[in-house]
Amino acid sequence: MTATAALVQRQWEVLRLIPRHPRELTTAEVHARLHANGYRVNKRTVERDLLELERLFALLCRVKGRTHCWSWDSKADLTEIPGMSVDTALTFALASEYLKPLFPAAVLDNLTPYFTRAKQVLSASNFRSWQSKVRLIDRGPNLLPPVIDPTVREVVFQALIDGVIFDAVVLDHGLVEV
Repeated sequence: MTATAALVQRQWEVLRLIPRHPRELTTAEVHARLHANGYRVNKRTVERDLLELERLFALLCRVKGRTHCWSWDSKADLTEIPGMSVDTALTFALASEYLKPLFPAAVLDNLTPYFTRAKQVLSASNFRSWQSKVRLIDRGPNLLPPVIDPTVREVVFQALIDGVIFDAVVLDHGLVEV
């Protein structure tokens, strides 16, 4: 492999490793993950790669003392190679429509660029009107979903993710205290 090809491949891997804001990785963590993936470069090379990629892409660098923390800008366009297929776009569009209430807010924030990109892909395809032609019909009676305070929902989701037990009390006026 030529030096240029190795550089492009390594930098592409760096871009893939960097999470979307608010999650972040330090330069040392990026270096360790590259090393675990078989790239044998020193930390200074990774630092130079990150600085170069920051100039070209929507990367954010937050400096804490001598530590540099890296993330993709939360509003950055989704960069995908190969591009999102119509099948994948349709899956994300349906997930957006039917599964949104089941996702914690942090997960929804991370999925928003995928939902946005899915709409763009579908609007330029033969499937642009698919969602208006297909519906999920429940066999049971249509019940109104309960109104759940977003703060309570997040506490419940976080408890499920962490595998911890929590106490919730329903107050006289119907509010829930966690």
